[in-house]
Amino acid sequence: MGVTSSLRFNYGGIWSDDMGIINVNTQDSGLYQDVLVGDREIKEVIVRHRKKPYFQRIQDDPITLTLRFSFIDPFDKDSIRKVVQWLCAGEQYQELYFSDNPDRRFFAMYVGTNSQLQHNGLGEGFMTLTMRCDAPYSYSPQYGDGVVYDFSTTGSGTIQFPNYGDLSLYPEMWITKFGDNNGDVSIVNASNGGQLFKFNSAKLGTGTLNIMSNVVDGMLVQIGRDVYEFDTDGVVNTGNIQVSIPSTDLSASTAMSALAYIVNSSTSRVENVTASVTTPTIAYIHANSTTTGTNTYSYQVVALDANNNVLATSTPASISNVATLGSANTITIKWCSVANVAQYAIYRSTNSGSYVPIACLPFPINGCNLTDSGGSAITLPTGIPSVPPTASSNNTDVLIVSNVLGYTMPVDSNYPSICMWSVTQIDGGGLQDQEQVYIDNDNQIIKSLISDDTYRYDAFNDGYLELPVGMNNLIVTGYCQIQFRYRFLTLQG
Repeated sequence: MGVTSSLRFNYGGIWSDDMGIINVNTQDSGLYQDVLVGDREIKEVIVRHRKKPYFQRIQDDPITLTLRFSFIDPFDKDSIRKVVQWLCAGEQYQELYFSDNPDRRFFAMYVGTNSQLQHNGLGEGFMTLTMRCDAPYSYSPQYGDGVVYDFSTTGSGTIQFPNYGDLSLYPEMWITKFGDNNGDVSIVNASNGGQLFKFNSAKLGTGTLNIMSNVVDGMLVQIGRDVYEFDTDGVVNTGNIQVSIPSTDLSASTAMSALAYIVNSSTSRVENVTASVTTPTIAYIHANSTTTGTNTYSYQVVALDANNNVLATSTPASISNVATLGSANTITIKWCSVANVAQYAIYRSTNSGSYVPIACLPFPINGCNLTDSGGSAITLPTGIPSVPPTASSNNTDVLIVSNVLGYTMPVDSNYPSICMWSVTQIDGGGLQDQEQVYIDNDNQIIKSLISDDTYRYDAFNDGYLELPVGMNNLIVTGYCQIQFRYRFLTLQG
């Protein structure tokens, strides 16, 4: 059973009889004649004074098939054109198989070798076309769709994978990782000399950002998969996270403080990162009142470690023309976080008077913010200064971003001299929680389905999975789900 004995064939998902043609055999002997295997050529080098050539390699040529078919009904120019468009117009390989052996598949394309239309002038006859395949072997139907091997809760297991073909196969794979830091994902083929296929688990890294001059409205900073956009006019691009800054103050210190605050408090972010600067700069101060007054309120924030040692002090932030604070008149201040902080002491001064402590808040708190309604001064715990120490300088502030997975953190290419990561590739990489990757083991392509980018993971060991003929015992380690898609390969044409 083969090509010439079949009455029908399917090309590109269309059956031949639906196009008005059937397969025919025109051999004079009456016997069917099919291609057994593809052509093979031995590549050798002949040198002087040596009768025996030097063997180099084997070259297997793709299979070539000859299609002969006739029309079921008398043909005309329209029916011929329809068939030619179906079989000859395409510029890529299409799946081809025959009714007598539908489990043997080819991927073929028309080549202009000895194409003929033989007929009697009455719309009766047959056509001959030559189809060249993409490989020196044929394929089985596609297997594996919808079958999921689930190790998301066990973290390990085995897969028995039979290869019923004549050649090793390199399957397509989808791997979904569960958990950021609960181990790598690996597959060991115990039937192939212990071949190791491995993705490292995600590792959390730290990046340091320097803003060296005034920022610009619309300037972007990317942290992991989140894109932050500095904004002065209330308009940001879809998908970006807004970082509002006043158009009257575009300084690096203000931009850094606003960015750190948004990184820590935004509900729009994808990455579960934290950001801190070297001083708890007050990024926002606003009076919540329907009336104005004659008061000026100033605030300072002091960052303290677990032993109540002062880490840093913010510069004063003031707001004027405010009514006396009370239940109906409040002031909200927000500040950016400081690395290694345990708690914050907040101080208030009214009309250039002395600073008094009004709150002592443990970290983390709700986005590093406080709403002040003018309450009395409090008594601070022992060791915390009753008045704010001298403010720290903001001149050398840097933004430290922690808990970032292994992604590059590019800055806006339009402003390379303003904003710069001192570490452009954070230490990390590997698969993160819920990330799915597609692996084409045959063409050695890896694509993360988080984005449309095709790339090779630095955390992959380059051990693309090979499944030799016979039973393959795959040992899986890692919290993941795995899917395969594959075709067996056979030498018989």
